[in-house]
Amino acid sequence: VRPDPIKATVIVNSNSVLSYEEEELSSSKSYLIKVPLFDLIRMTCTDEDLRVKYNNEDVDIFKDASLNYGVLFDNVRGYLGETRFNLNIYKTLEDEPTKFFMYNNGITMTANFITATPVNANKKWKIELDGLQVVNGGQTLKTIYEFKDNKFNAEALASAHILVRLFATGIEKGLTNKIAEYTNSQNAISSIDLKSLDSLQIQIEQFLKEKNILYVRKVGDLGESSVKYDIRISMEKFAQVLYSLLGYPDRASNQKKRLFENYYDEIFSTENFDIEKS
Repeated sequence: VRPDPIKATVIVNSNSVLSYEEEELSSSKSYLIKVPLFDLIRMTCTDEDLRVKYNNEDVDIFKDASLNYGVLFDNVRGYLGETRFNLNIYKTLEDEPTKFFMYNNGITMTANFITATPVNANKKWKIELDGLQVVNGGQTLKTIYEFKDNKFNAEALASAHILVRLFATGIEKGLTNKIAEYTNSQNAISSIDLKSLDSLQIQIEQFLKEKNILYVRKVGDLGESSVKYDIRISMEKFAQVLYSLLGYPDRASNQKKRLFENYYDEIFSTENFDIEKS
């Protein structure tokens, strides 16, 4: 049932590599590396020769490169399509490719065997993977291919980098599955939590604080212990009130999750929102 072991090779600068070994005397090492998106596409495509041809400079050959779905055999999910997270990945590649490394959580790969060899007078590392699998970050990988296929932008794909975690699993049975499970089962961050860092939300908090009102941006925030607040209101409740005033009380009560996704820009737009009326 499993696909044939997939091999790939990548060259990275020595200052873009961090190695890790489970035991000090272990011969099996794992790595964290910074990789250009062109290399990520090359390493995960269907072309066997291209996957190991790390010194290729002809970017045009990437136009027709197809994702090898065998690398996603141990991934927990299929492609979810145009979710807001995938749309954000796509938008970053369009508008701010050089910031892709900072905005993205990266990709986790496993391989049965990883061989790392210093080259170019120790200025670079050649890393060879045997039995490559992408166990976390499948949505990111597929969105990158989607971007490449829809609008091939060589400059964006060359300037955008991504963090790749490479774990050597050897022949230890079940280790790849455990890495896939645990790296995909961390505490989920809700859309409300993400918007709590929006500069406008911080402004609202500060403005209402001066009126002795506790504006709860973050779950569990109790305010300052030395202050006795007259009113306490959560960011979610405030958004419900605002959206009701805009004429959508039904959505405000029945679609609370979407207040901080689909409707956020409408509720807190400069046109609709006046901080003085808070």
